[in-house]
Amino acid sequence: MPVETETGLKASEFEAEIFIHMDSIYRFALYMAGNENHAQNLVKNAYLKVYKSFNGLREGTDHRSWLLTMLNDIFTNTIYRGREYSRRHKGSSDGANFDYRIGENPLDGVVASAIGKLPISYRAAVLLADMEGLSYSEIAAITGYPEETVISRTCNGRSMLVKRLQNLLTQDTKESDG
Repeated sequence: MPVETETGLKASEFEAEIFIHMDSIYRFALYMAGNENHAQNLVKNAYLKVYKSFNGLREGTDHRSWLLTMLNDIFTNTIYRGREYSRRHKGSSDGANFDYRIGENPLDGVVASAIGKLPISYRAAVLLADMEGLSYSEIAAITGYPEETVISRTCNGRSMLVKRLQNLLTQDTKESDG
């Protein structure tokens, strides 16, 4: 007999509902962790945590937001704040190493590097708003910050990102002229 949630959703339907968000969840994990192996572990842990909660699923749950919340919680509570993250990722200000390209565009590495230099809470706000298209209230629910804080961090994070990209562009132009 198939396993069902309290709302009658079967396990196979639940799996179909949560696995369609894999690309989005992985992209967020990759930008937060800055390391493919670490991102894969974050995604696995988030999916495992969500799957263990399967029976308590309520009708109308936004699965993508739920997964993003789980991943953000795992990253901030057990990995980033823990000694494990700082021990494994020494070098940059927050430890992330962004030596990868997200897509085929050569600028992806430059943008990833600039995003990787943002403080974690600003990085999360910018990624969730601009890459995942979430509203400030959705981001507040995922991160646990008040909506006003999310708005401020998103705005400030975007400003920091623009400055970093402008500096990289200016630096690149000077190097090609010199």
